[in-house]
Amino acid sequence: LVNKVFLFVLAFFVVQTIVGEYTIALSLVNFLTFFPLIIYRTTMLAITRVSSKEGLEKVLSAFTKYAIVFSIIQFVIFVIALDPIINFVTSGNTGGIWNYAFLLGLGVTVFSAGHPIHAMALLRGNIEYYFKKIVLPITIASIVGYFIVSAYFQPEAVGVVFVGASILLNVLAYIHVKNNNLS
Repeated sequence: LVNKVFLFVLAFFVVQTIVGEYTIALSLVNFLTFFPLIIYRTTMLAITRVSSKEGLEKVLSAFTKYAIVFSIIQFVIFVIALDPIINFVTSGNTGGIWNYAFLLGLGVTVFSAGHPIHAMALLRGNIEYYFKKIVLPITIASIVGYFIVSAYFQPEAVGVVFVGASILLNVLAYIHVKNNNLS
């Protein structure tokens, strides 16, 4: 929070360019990560305390439902509050901030919904395989995607790549957990 708060405050003083608008959007979206991380850490704790396959399935099922529901509710509240917050911090000169914040917020929401699945993959699976075959390739592909869309498309395309990477990461993590009978 300390690092992000200073960026949020600094964003008030930057020239309203794409970089400044993205900085504001990123600062606003960071608030969407706080509560899902609590669910993630609680899921990790629950996974370490359960040893039976049935117990693990219940933990994964329950916490995934909590993560999805809470992430959606939080995102809806975020979208409802987005206009007034942006108007407050920009004195009405909103530019593309709403679009950037919406897309980045959607990506964070999608990723957060999969936190319990990632916890299961990390705690009960082969971490090396999970990192090398799932996390690293998607990370590299998304970075390449960010550079490509930044050079050739509108700035919103960066958010679209982020949403796509979040979806793909969650889907592959879920397949990994199910194929390896980790739950």
